[in-house]
Amino acid sequence: MKPRIAWVVYDLPYPTNSGGKLRAYNLIKYLSRDFEIDLYSFYRRQSQFSHLAELKKYCREIKIYRRNYIWSPFNLARALFSAKPLLNISYFNRQLEKDLLGTVTKNVYSLVHFEFLGVANLLPKLSKMGMKTFGLILLLSRM
Repeated sequence: MKPRIAWVVYDLPYPTNSGGKLRAYNLIKYLSRDFEIDLYSFYRRQSQFSHLAELKKYCREIKIYRRNYIWSPFNLARALFSAKPLLNISYFNRQLEKDLLGTVTKNVYSLVHFEFLGVANLLPKLSKMGMKTFGLILLLSRM
């Protein structure tokens, strides 16, 4: 059985129409040879769903979450009452938190990879759960 990776990205990594998406797509594609990858991704437009078939070739499971425009009134209002940066607020999603933390507590993943700092707002919670951290990769071995 292959080890599993939770891969958290800021946007669906296909189509590869930007450098960050190209990097994430190729990493997922090549790592899927030796790992099972569960993709946790934000999306901006429903038209992106037409590209899920390409990602399903390499991902064991894909969970997607709607992301509001960074300057939306909702995000700006939340930013007024938070110490977190607006970028992190725009990528906060309670359902993603519930899904990821629920799976992590079952010790399913060998590691969790956050594709960039905006989506890494769960890093402190995972650290408090006793996970060792290294950069943006959390090794899910207990201390």
